[in-house]
Amino acid sequence: MRRTDLQQSVLADVPNIESARMVRIELDRGQSVGVHRHPCDVAGYVLDGTIRYQRHGTEALILHPGDAFFEPRDETIAHFDNASAHEPATFLACYLLAPGVDEVIEMIDET
Repeated sequence: MRRTDLQQSVLADVPNIESARMVRIELDRGQSVGVHRHPCDVAGYVLDGTIRYQRHGTEALILHPGDAFFEPRDETIAHFDNASAHEPATFLACYLLAPGVDEVIEMIDET
């Protein structure tokens, strides 16, 4: 057996976590999720494709298969886009949910 640490993130002021929901998400070629935030911490892993990931106020990163990412609870995500106009992208997202939290994403209208 071989274990490889992919990411470790500090969870600030963590509410009581009741459940973890793992979701496989597929983005079409060139698809953008849009500006958003989550009511919970999210840890993820890129399976296929390339993803442009940018937390508000930080430099954009290009994520590749095998890369892990972390989206802190209530932090604005400026970009989570398929960086390729030619290939789809697939990733896993694990939502760490507090009691009573069912929605995992809030879209932000920047107009």
